Amino acid sequence: MSTLLDSAFVRLFENPAPTRISGAFLIGRDRWLTVDEVADLADVHETVVYEYLDDLIDAGLVAEDREPAKNRYTLADDAAAELLAALDERLEERAQRDAEAEHEALDEFLA
Repeated sequence: MSTLLDSAFVRLFENPAPTRISGAFLIGRDRWLTVDEVADLADVHETVVYEYLDDLIDAGLVAEDREPAKNRYTLADDAAAELLAALDERLEERAQRDAEAEHEALDEFLA
């Protein structure tokens, strides 16, 4: 699996879409998901899932069902699930800090 220091891995999560898609895999972590199911869970269009799916597989985070015509995907392993859960938590913390900073800046501006 790629490390957090791998620039391709870091670039992958600069966009919110792969983060939402990986979150969908966390929600459905104990089962195989179709692209439609991932899109529904991530609240993105199927084409967005397809856009990032190979990158998530290449990063070692998502595994593909190798049976012909199945087209199902799941988290690669427990380590991938733990990494994505930690990443999700950090992103939520960052979003909270950013929102608080924006609120404080607005309060100062209006004061």
